[in-house]
Amino acid sequence: MVLTETQAGSLGVLKDLLSGEQFEPVSGKYTIPMKGWQARYLLIEKPGKLTVADKAKQTLTGDGFLAQCDNPVVEGKQPLDSSLYVVGDFADSGWKQVASREFSYRGNNTYQAVIEEKAGAYKMQFASATWNPQFTAEGLTLKPTETGILKKGGYGQDTAVTLPESGRYVWSLQFTDTGLPEHISVFKCQ
Repeated sequence: MVLTETQAGSLGVLKDLLSGEQFEPVSGKYTIPMKGWQARYLLIEKPGKLTVADKAKQTLTGDGFLAQCDNPVVEGKQPLDSSLYVVGDFADSGWKQVASREFSYRGNNTYQAVIEEKAGAYKMQFASATWNPQFTAEGLTLKPTETGILKKGGYGQDTAVTLPESGRYVWSLQFTDTGLPEHISVFKCQ
């Protein structure tokens, strides 16, 4: 895993509390070796201070169609035949397709779900009630405010997302005219 000093909130050494390993930034970036499903508990020895410019960069809201929480529901021709849900390890659903996590078609080959989320790290997929089709983010990670590549998912291909603040978020999935996966994003509602 690679983290910038700003992302880590650190200006010095990071120390793994379990192994004792220490990681120093090189050109402002930490390179921390990780294996699948591994977790590390890191001590920040010298916390960094965010500037006003850094805080502005970290905003969780965005501009454009995929970031809008109030796009109207659109009836008519859609790229997919199945209803999709945000399905994951959320406290309100526990890997089940629930109505409050169902996507609505918003036009522009885009499906959106606006959901009240709690801050935390989550694993999820975007799936129909039968799990066919199901989709995930390319690279199996998604950062709030960044538009990623959407691809077909499958068992064990969960998208990891960390939501740093509680609040209403809009999950967006965009497809081609023929129903092929294209883009994915999550933004905090303004």
